[in-house]
Amino acid sequence: MTYPTNARLTPQAILEKALSYFGQANMLALFEYLGTMGINRDEILDMPEKFVLALEQVFGKGAKILERQIILEICMISNVQFDSNMTVAEAMHKLKN
Repeated sequence: MTYPTNARLTPQAILEKALSYFGQANMLALFEYLGTMGINRDEILDMPEKFVLALEQVFGKGAKILERQIILEICMISNVQFDSNMTVAEAMHKLKN
């Protein structure tokens, strides 16, 4: 999926585009699960560590693969510079700032 480089997207929209990698139904199910952890959809960028914990609880060891994909997606559709050592939380912090 490619996005125009001149598109002005909010950090929340960029995050949701990155999460759309999971597919719409899975992304909505993840948002629902996050709600049970006290994280609303629009609060993910404010609580990236809790978001990562939720990924680990839902996907187990597979969460690492998903985290890497989220980082790549964020970097592809935003001005966040890719770093192979970056965590999802770091990417989200950079996206937000």
